[in-house]
Amino acid sequence: MMRPWRGRKLSDSGAKARFYHAVCEAHLSRIIKVDLRAELFSYEIDDAARKLAETIDGKLLLVTNTADLTPERVVARYKSLADIERGFKVLKSEIEIGPVYHRLPGRIRAHASI
Repeated sequence: MMRPWRGRKLSDSGAKARFYHAVCEAHLSRIIKVDLRAELFSYEIDDAARKLAETIDGKLLLVTNTADLTPERVVARYKSLADIERGFKVLKSEIEIGPVYHRLPGRIRAHASI
């Protein structure tokens, strides 16, 4: 059942603006192109962007700046990172320390040994 709309009906530019903001909030602005300069409400769907989105939908993309790693090695390192983070979570819960963010291996070892 549809509720009656309160207030004035949206103008064409108001409907266009509301649609544009909904598209942006849904992170679909690469796929749905709203023509804000058109006099009447209009939009286009970028088929190439839609097909790309469908291709990668539901997949985790791992991006690295290390060119010498094979894809299998990148995945292995990513999985080991999850193991390390789980270990730190257990370690921090046992000795009740707050979150500390280190990047360098030496600092991580020093912090864990303390």
